[in-house]
Amino acid sequence: MKFIWTTLFLSLLASCKSEEGNLKLLSQNNLKIQTFSFRTDKDTSLITQGGIIIKLKAGDIESFAGNVVKVNIKEALSITEMIKAGLYTMSDGRPLSSGGMFSIDVENRKDLKIKRAISAFVPTTLYNSDMSVFSGHENDNSVNWTKPEKLSEDDEVQSRIRAGKDLFESSCGNCHKIDKDFAGPSLMGITDRLPKRWLYDFTRNPAAVWDNSASKTNNILALDNYTCCMVNEWKPLLMTPFPELSDNDLENIYSFVKSESEKIGFGKENTISSRCFNCAFPGRNAQLADDSGVSYLSLSRTIVVNSDTITGTFYSLKIDAFGWYNIDILLDDLQGCSPSELIVDNGGRSNENVRISLVIPAIRIFSYAYPDKASGKFVFSKDGATIPLPRSEKCYILSYSQLDENSVEYSLQRFTAAGPAK
Repeated sequence: MKFIWTTLFLSLLASCKSEEGNLKLLSQNNLKIQTFSFRTDKDTSLITQGGIIIKLKAGDIESFAGNVVKVNIKEALSITEMIKAGLYTMSDGRPLSSGGMFSIDVENRKDLKIKRAISAFVPTTLYNSDMSVFSGHENDNSVNWTKPEKLSEDDEVQSRIRAGKDLFESSCGNCHKIDKDFAGPSLMGITDRLPKRWLYDFTRNPAAVWDNSASKTNNILALDNYTCCMVNEWKPLLMTPFPELSDNDLENIYSFVKSESEKIGFGKENTISSRCFNCAFPGRNAQLADDSGVSYLSLSRTIVVNSDTITGTFYSLKIDAFGWYNIDILLDDLQGCSPSELIVDNGGRSNENVRISLVIPAIRIFSYAYPDKASGKFVFSKDGATIPLPRSEKCYILSYSQLDENSVEYSLQRFTAAGPAK
């Protein structure tokens, strides 16, 4: 992994050279500007190269220079793009975990005005319903993320999760927890281990599912080692049947379970059922997973884009002004993190031209360090050296300084936080 990141940074330096030979490190100029032209008096949808969808209805934008207008979009959805653009995931000095960021702007804001909020959809592989939408305040090529607002209330995935939480608490919560064994086993990651139809059938009538070996989908022997272990370890206990729950009810419940599982997915070896820990990996049975007739629950939705439809998992937000937007959660609020003391010693060198950053690729964190004048070292919080870090995830300290207009000195150090650590 260190080799990969070293190569990444070297290629980043090469790509940041201007024609004059000057190094322009970590600048928004390294992001491609995507220009879209459309009519303001017609419904239209814009799709970026990274998969962001922006849906505009006729009249959402008012133009003072004709009905045909142009907007420019920049996007940084990966940690690589965020680093190249110098887009730190920080809010007033506090680290953020980003779900992706983008800007939408025009050449002259006097020519265009957003009259009604525009719907935007940012693709994601992991959906965290605790995320918020931060607005970007630009200053000297840097962006501070402020004014967090909730994701769109009309988002159908959010609606499913909210409804599922209520049903889970009334029907399931007396026996099950997501992150630990209780009266019944932990449900951590169950939607990724078991097919959707199997979960629905089992929830309605668990006894019938255990007894039915005729169907491949319902045959417990065709499932993964973890589930087989669960059957043996928890019997003779059998779950209370819930025949009254509809498919829609169950989709809502398991959408909530999946969402909560993904929130606490860091350090998941500590949250799956402790009785079957050794059986938990490698996960679902390969034969079953490859069966085209078997589907697993997802937090996806279908979006109509012009005359086509796109299905995927998206964060949904509203755009009411031109500028930068970022899907984020404060690192302090991210589940699966533990307070750790993180200090960087620069070896006694001058800190004047040194920039030190923390990079956590798995949760897209790119934050800068503060020089501590008293010790001459660096910390990652205005309040001191303590910072929450995700358990068992690879973290990197990136240190660099520009020696002259043509050369840069840098170092990269990897570490892993295993819990409360120093």
